[in-house]
Amino acid sequence: MIDLKHRTMELKTKQLQVVKNMAAVANGNAEPEMALAQ
Repeated sequence: MIDLKHRTMELKTKQLQVVKNMAAVANGNAEPEMALAQ
Protein backbone atom coordinates (compact mmCIF):
# COMPACT_ATOMS: atom_id res chain seq x y z
CA MET A 1 0.00 0.00 0.00
CA ILE A 2 2.79 2.40 0.95
CA ASP A 3 4.72 1.40 -2.16
CA LEU A 4 1.74 2.18 -4.37
CA LYS A 5 1.34 5.59 -2.74
CA HIS A 6 5.04 6.31 -3.24
CA ARG A 7 4.77 5.23 -6.88
CA THR A 8 1.83 7.57 -7.44
CA MET A 9 3.77 10.48 -5.95
CA GLU A 10 6.71 9.66 -8.21
CA LEU A 11 4.46 9.71 -11.26
CA LYS A 12 2.86 13.02 -10.27
CA THR A 13 6.27 14.58 -9.72
CA LYS A 14 7.42 13.38 -13.14
CA GLN A 15 4.29 14.74 -14.82
CA LEU A 16 4.76 18.06 -13.05
CA GLN A 17 8.33 18.23 -14.35
CA VAL A 18 7.15 17.60 -17.91
CA VAL A 19 4.51 20.32 -17.58
CA LYS A 20 7.10 22.76 -16.23
CA ASN A 21 9.44 21.95 -19.12
CA MET A 22 6.65 22.43 -21.66
CA ALA A 23 5.78 25.78 -20.09
CA ALA A 24 9.44 26.80 -20.21
CA VAL A 25 9.63 25.86 -23.89
CA ALA A 26 6.46 27.84 -24.58
CA ASN A 27 8.12 30.83 -22.92
CA GLY A 28 11.33 30.27 -24.86
CA ASN A 29 13.32 29.50 -21.70
CA ALA A 30 14.34 25.95 -22.59
CA GLU A 31 15.34 23.84 -25.55
CA PRO A 32 12.44 21.89 -27.08
CA GLU A 33 14.65 18.79 -27.12
CA MET A 34 14.89 18.93 -23.33
CA ALA A 35 11.12 18.80 -22.91
CA LEU A 36 10.81 15.95 -25.39
CA ALA A 37 13.51 13.94 -23.62
CA GLN A 38 11.63 13.96 -20.33
